[in-house]
Amino acid sequence: MMVVVAVGLGWLLRSPAPGTSGATDLDPLAVTTMADGPVAPPVTSGRPASAAQPAPQRPPDSDQPLHDVMPGFADTLTTLTWGIDGVHIVRWRASQSSPETVLSLDHEDGWNRSVDSSGRWVVEIQGDSGLRVRAVDGDRTWSGALLPPEAMGGAWSAVWHDTRPGLLAWMACPAPAAGAPSTLYSIDVSADAADLAESPLGDFTCPERGVSLARWGDWGILLHTTDRSGTAQVLLDRHGRELAQGRFGPEGEWFVGVGPGAATVWTQGVGRIGSSSFLLSPEGHQRRPVPGLADDERLESAVASPDGSYLALIPDLVANFGSVVRIVAVDSDSVLAEIAEPEAWVSRMVWSSDSRFLIYERWPDVKLNWAGVPQDVELVLYDTETETGVAVSFPGYAPALRSAARTSRRGRDGK
Repeated sequence: MMVVVAVGLGWLLRSPAPGTSGATDLDPLAVTTMADGPVAPPVTSGRPASAAQPAPQRPPDSDQPLHDVMPGFADTLTTLTWGIDGVHIVRWRASQSSPETVLSLDHEDGWNRSVDSSGRWVVEIQGDSGLRVRAVDGDRTWSGALLPPEAMGGAWSAVWHDTRPGLLAWMACPAPAAGAPSTLYSIDVSADAADLAESPLGDFTCPERGVSLARWGDWGILLHTTDRSGTAQVLLDRHGRELAQGRFGPEGEWFVGVGPGAATVWTQGVGRIGSSSFLLSPEGHQRRPVPGLADDERLESAVASPDGSYLALIPDLVANFGSVVRIVAVDSDSVLAEIAEPEAWVSRMVWSSDSRFLIYERWPDVKLNWAGVPQDVELVLYDTETETGVAVSFPGYAPALRSAARTSRRGRDGK
């Protein structure tokens, strides 16, 4: 495969994802421009009054196809689940009444595994710091595995693009010399002939094994760093320029998720009472209150729908260690739904490709799961049109959850 080196990540990130529109979505009346660093203004928005809905329940007939259990749902859910016997890729098509395991991996063969946004590709880092990427459908591997070692650079952290199927990035050390800059590589593994792009990260040198690639999308790049002073996060823009830093502690700021218009969601004052969250614009110069969030509420998680119309929020855990899932209409700042999960831990969320359904994973009986990982969980599908939800049983704990339309992008094998 011909490898062409592109400068920066602009060629992959040159346009917003479908349904997003960039910094112009931020309301100038609700934004304060930062002159000297990321000091946030007081957050003045309040959450509109909303009665919490009870937690969705499982239907009595478990043999129904998923699109009958939740009418209108047409996506395919794909998860990466952890089990005692290994890691499994589990798929649940809307036409199926139960999920099926489509690929199993041994715990000892690799690490840092994840599934791309389409649910078609899985990546793992092997013991020699090499990448192995293969299609979920069958044993066919990505031809990029044949790249020379100097091109791979000894990968030690790799992530898929948040929204674009098949786009993979990894952080590597291409030069053996101490102090050499780490490099961010990216490539489209779903293309038969794809160009390899690279972007040096001069501020993060190869011996700094405490630096890893955490997330990547049209909004930019998120790195995790660990040193003697603790754990921090660094947000880079799509060109690799630093926008913000976050660190645990009473005065720290922490990345929470991705909001509408390619903004990011941050919490200020992570370790103190009265902390607040805000939206940071894609260029890092403006911040505004998070829609539908009260002044003193801290966020556990936030994710915008693909078309940018909704924002799903998980505020700080309530007193009995349960969760609340709040769905906000971004244009009006109004709360569409607030779902009470008093006996469960909501661990991750994803939107359907048509932005109609929110899917989240909940761990039942959360008090018994603090010291371990549950072997069985539930997936909740919530319909924003009918304002109803339903829960379905799911085998195992799913640290990666994807929802994608099967016709959105065909794999090279046509499946």
